[in-house]
Amino acid sequence: MAHLFGLATVASLGIATVIFDFTRTPYRNVPRPSEKRRLKIFDLSAETYDSRENFFEWLTRIKSQRKKLFSKARGRVLEIGAGTGRNLEVLKSAPGVTSLTCVDTSGPMCEVLASKIGEVKPPFPVQVIQGDAADLPFEDKAFDSVISSFAICAVEHPERTVEETRRVLKDGGRFMLVERGLPSNAFVRWLMKKYDIYPNPNVAWELGIFEDLDIGQLLSQGKFHLVESSPSKILTLHALSARRGCSAADRKVSSNSRLGLPAVTDERARIVFRYTPTKDVQ
Repeated sequence: MAHLFGLATVASLGIATVIFDFTRTPYRNVPRPSEKRRLKIFDLSAETYDSRENFFEWLTRIKSQRKKLFSKARGRVLEIGAGTGRNLEVLKSAPGVTSLTCVDTSGPMCEVLASKIGEVKPPFPVQVIQGDAADLPFEDKAFDSVISSFAICAVEHPERTVEETRRVLKDGGRFMLVERGLPSNAFVRWLMKKYDIYPNPNVAWELGIFEDLDIGQLLSQGKFHLVESSPSKILTLHALSARRGCSAADRKVSSNSRLGLPAVTDERARIVFRYTPTKDVQ
């Protein structure tokens, strides 16, 4: 009976995924776009990005999982691929956050994000940096938590980005991410690929993101230890939390976390905006 229930669950989730897929970019078996062409998509869509993502999150019901996961961020927080700052409100309410550093490759995205900070008024300092997630401009072990919302699927070098994330995380620090990726279920993965449902190479040309990532494998190869995985109704969306290190000594983030914003150690990274909360919002 349990086996039948499991099959029924997979089937229902698969149907939800297929319905979601019909609203997406038409399938085309095309080569990857140039990196210049792909990054331009994000620059040109910065002003309309939120409205598009609002519809996507309504359709997929992923917003509640994103909020639940990222509310667990603690200490110095880094957001890679921060985009337009869709997680500012969530982090503002997270009781353990002491500072936030946002990194994104797109200048226009960074500008939109910076404009939101004064409206949200988080009770901790924030800095917005235009830089490369695969070459982070920070010292080793500078952060207690790293979050990523559909960012790993939007970078040219996902393996290097995961490695860099681990480098800047403290021992026991958490990497929390909501991502697109291949279905975890092998049969569903095979079925969707066979019928050209997922991954769709054309999405990189339309939205600038890649769908052929195995998120679990990326984390494992990057020497992260998976500690939490929340199933999504859409089998190609994943909400995960992983820890840097898996030994007993690494299981707890240091309680004497440094306050304030970490220094930017690479002059190639551009500091777009810095915010310090006033006493009335602290």
